[in-house]
Amino acid sequence: SIVSYNSADDLSTCLGALKKQSFTNFKLYLIDNGSTDNSVSLASKLYPEISVIHGHGNIGFGAGHNLAIAQSKTDWHLILNADVALEPNALMTLIEQTSQDDVAAIGGILYFDEEKQLVDSTGIELTSFIYHARERKVIPEANDYPFGISGACALLRVKALKDIAYNRLDRDIPEYFDETLFLYKEDLDMSARFNRHGWKSFFVKQPIGVHTRTGATEKKR
Repeated sequence: SIVSYNSADDLSTCLGALKKQSFTNFKLYLIDNGSTDNSVSLASKLYPEISVIHGHGNIGFGAGHNLAIAQSKTDWHLILNADVALEPNALMTLIEQTSQDDVAAIGGILYFDEEKQLVDSTGIELTSFIYHARERKVIPEANDYPFGISGACALLRVKALKDIAYNRLDRDIPEYFDETLFLYKEDLDMSARFNRHGWKSFFVKQPIGVHTRTGATEKKR
């Protein structure tokens, strides 16, 4: 699922990369958070199979993905930023790692530039400071188990999401992402809850995409 807020400039590249995936057996959700540009019409034109969910205003990153996850009928759900362009084998690379029963989130190498010189994320790592975590910017020597996976592109086990979800009496659907976190750190919070419930995150040492970070701050995803 992709959460979009005035993301037309990014969606053409993001959706174009999804059309080129070697793995094609997936359903794509676009959650539109009250965009005033042509995001929805552009996405429907570029990707006619897309299912559009309207967020009824800019409800935030996590709340948007929650709407799509609640509709998911599969065992795994990919969350993807509109400003990420996936490598052609990205989905296959991630799906090939789903056999580990204790893994809740899977990710790979996200670069910041098309030349693949600058690393955007290889997962979320804890630092020496108490209760402090950050994006890991180095590529480890082999596949490993970081504290978490970047929310820009993460394959999530739906069973694990249900395990950590908040079930609020005033909500029709569970809160897989904490909706009090409107923008940023939702992935860190989710990673912490996965860890508390005995789930692991897995990093595969393969390039999966380029995250340009062109849509997060000004557009609030």
